[in-house]
Amino acid sequence: MGAPKDTLCKSILLVNSALAEATPLSASVSPDVFSSRYVLVVLQYVTRLDTDALAKALRAQCTTSATFKLNVAPAEASDELSGFSHNAVTPFGMHCAVPVVVSRSVADKGGFVWLGGGEVDMKLRIPVAQLLKPGVLVPGATAAPIVVDCTPRREDDGDDE
Repeated sequence: MGAPKDTLCKSILLVNSALAEATPLSASVSPDVFSSRYVLVVLQYVTRLDTDALAKALRAQCTTSATFKLNVAPAEASDELSGFSHNAVTPFGMHCAVPVVVSRSVADKGGFVWLGGGEVDMKLRIPVAQLLKPGVLVPGATAAPIVVDCTPRREDDGDDE
């Protein structure tokens, strides 16, 4: 694509296993990130997701005593809730209105970023400012996506140079 590496993003569906699963699966989704069993996280490809940091950041913003035990959702749940297969997940056009969290490194990027486009070989270019507007990622949402630091610090990334 010729795009700078730090503009390429991935979308990962997480499950909060501290919350009970509902049947059907879509009943486990709430527009409120603090009460939804599933949440979609957008972060740069060049970073790793730190689920402990994400859980801590969500707890800090939550006004209730919510508990977060976040893990990558099973492929079957991701496929069903998003409507997209592995390596093709995008926050646009998902089957369910899963709440979205945007990594601070993406939100602070400015300019444009590239997201998955629903097919493995398709990418979508979007201005970061547009990505952070209410209702863009989750139709009908009145609040902007939550922005949190959910990637390990540089000194914690395991690279011993």
